Amino acid sequence: MDFDTFISVPRTALEYAQLEVPGYPVSKFRMREQLHKERVPRYQNQRRGGGYVYCFHELPKKWQEDIINHFQTLNQNEIEIHQKTSSKELDSIIYAAAPEYNKRKADKYLALYNDYAHLKGNALKDAIEKYNQEQPEQKASYSRVKAAFKEYEQSGIVAFLGKYGKNLKNTTVPDDAFEHWKGLIWNEGAPSYEFCWKITASAHCATKEQLSGFPTCDAFLRRLRATHTESQIYLARYGQKKWSQKYAYSIDRDLSNVQAGKVWVCDHAQIDDLVSSNKSKAKREKVLAPWYTGWRDFKTGKHLAGDLYEDSPNSDHILQTFYHAALKYGIPDIVLVDNGRDFRAKDVTGGRKSSKLDAEKARSTMGLLGIKVIFAIPFCAQSKPIERDFRKIKEWFAKMIPGYRGGHVLERPEKLAREIKAGKILSFEEYKPRFDRFITEVLNKMPSKGKALNGLSPDDLWNQENIIKRTVDKDSLKLCCMRSSKTMTIGRHGIRDSEFGVTYFDEWLWNHPRAKVYLRRDPRDFNEAWVFNADTDEYIGKAFIRKPVAAFAETPIEKESLKQAIGIRRRQLKLEKEPGASVIRQSTDVILENMVAAAKLFGNNVEEQTQNVSELVRTPYDSMAIEQRAAKKIQQYKNDHEARILSATWATDEQGRKIKPLLKLDSDFEYYYQHQEELQSIVNG
Repeated sequence: MDFDTFISVPRTALEYAQLEVPGYPVSKFRMREQLHKERVPRYQNQRRGGGYVYCFHELPKKWQEDIINHFQTLNQNEIEIHQKTSSKELDSIIYAAAPEYNKRKADKYLALYNDYAHLKGNALKDAIEKYNQEQPEQKASYSRVKAAFKEYEQSGIVAFLGKYGKNLKNTTVPDDAFEHWKGLIWNEGAPSYEFCWKITASAHCATKEQLSGFPTCDAFLRRLRATHTESQIYLARYGQKKWSQKYAYSIDRDLSNVQAGKVWVCDHAQIDDLVSSNKSKAKREKVLAPWYTGWRDFKTGKHLAGDLYEDSPNSDHILQTFYHAALKYGIPDIVLVDNGRDFRAKDVTGGRKSSKLDAEKARSTMGLLGIKVIFAIPFCAQSKPIERDFRKIKEWFAKMIPGYRGGHVLERPEKLAREIKAGKILSFEEYKPRFDRFITEVLNKMPSKGKALNGLSPDDLWNQENIIKRTVDKDSLKLCCMRSSKTMTIGRHGIRDSEFGVTYFDEWLWNHPRAKVYLRRDPRDFNEAWVFNADTDEYIGKAFIRKPVAAFAETPIEKESLKQAIGIRRRQLKLEKEPGASVIRQSTDVILENMVAAAKLFGNNVEEQTQNVSELVRTPYDSMAIEQRAAKKIQQYKNDHEARILSATWATDEQGRKIKPLLKLDSDFEYYYQHQEELQSIVNG
């Protein structure tokens, strides 16, 4: 690396350490400590790797001299080689090392030399006069051109290079003032150069007399541009995104090996027009800027499908427009999409990169269709060709419509407020067909001199190259483009979706109780859902939103709904009973015998043990219980005795009157008479 290349951009502590300048640290950490000790200003590194960087021209003067001497020592051999090179090679080296403002002058005179070097005298004068008329901002005199041509033929490119910056060492701008001013302007979004100069001047000048001798803002600018390129300054003041658009290396893409229809690009854009809309919770007209979601062929630039929406972009818009594009033109091999959340939704591309998303990715639209997904570089419009179409929509269409609002506040026309107040802006329903026609009949059919189209329109190149079409069954495609739900469980009332507060039901669900499932639904119609097994991704059936029945059915519709609900319940009951029709039922005796046998079969058959009374527990009710048992026993004997007397044969007297029963004392009565005293004692306690 040569010296000019090294100082062209701010360097990290590691890069300074790697120079291995004698007497200076050779490690990143020691170098960083030394830079901090010397109070060298540091800036956020915009290059890959991050960290902080330090400008060469802000290093201590001793450091700068030592680094320059180190480079001279290292490049001595290269200098000797350069002296031996041809004049053309030397010119290229000198030109490459020159500052941008000096290169611009060389470019001007090189162009003049290539066009007019063969002319002399009046012919050259006439050519210079014509050039000045065509290029009034880059005028050149005949005498200066003639002298420059002569110097160029003698000394080469040096004759054409500007001489600006030669007196930099003799600048009138003090170092401390310059560093103060640079610290103000060297920030993204910083104020103007002149305003920062005024702040710097106020910090270094106390009176008007001192201000009169203070260097001008132009002097500060000359010193800045002598040590930094326009690209470096632009990056520091406007940020990486704008710098990339203006100065970053442009990657030239070869589209020859890309076939039309194989790669699609999708993105959202808010249109720079205002339209009126009735879509408001307050049921009143409001003004909004509609959003466009479009799918575009990467090579041809043909817009395959797109739609205009009143609400903000989301994944539903992506799936809807993709469905229409794929239905008409087949499916691509690759899609290039934005890095936003709606494009990374699991239903679209499978979600963010994670090892946990393999199963979910298989359910995404792109995963189901076998389409490779490439996410664009964040905040880089160059990676998405569709961004160029959005600029055409703005310039060709939006600016021609009443209600144009501009891309930002500074672009907002003064007439916009008057157009809104006068009701001249279009309604969304009026605006949409005009926009759709512009896309299909202007944007797709306008020829372009671009590298890919080469004078053809997007439609022309598409019709010319799109020969093979990968088609998908319409119903399958529709199913793939539907939104999938989270995993749910089939319950007694169907599938309850708590997110939307609805329940899906069909009678076939009774055959899959407690099964884990997920739903795929059309974003525009949630009334029906396709049910899939959550474990196997197998399609099970279709279910519909279950609507509640009125508490008191009065109208014919309510009565019909109730009748249908009752019918469903009866069919459910019948279905549940069907398995019992074929059951062989056993008699009660057989079941009892089986239970006895089961008790014996499964029991341990432990024999009953004789128990000895170890202790008799007395209670307050013992005497009452004994008395009751004794009285019952005595009464039983009395009843038996009376019965025997009544049934006995009686002895009679002479007149035939009964004298006494002829009793036969059997064992029972014998027992009674024998134990009468004992029983009586029990009763008496």
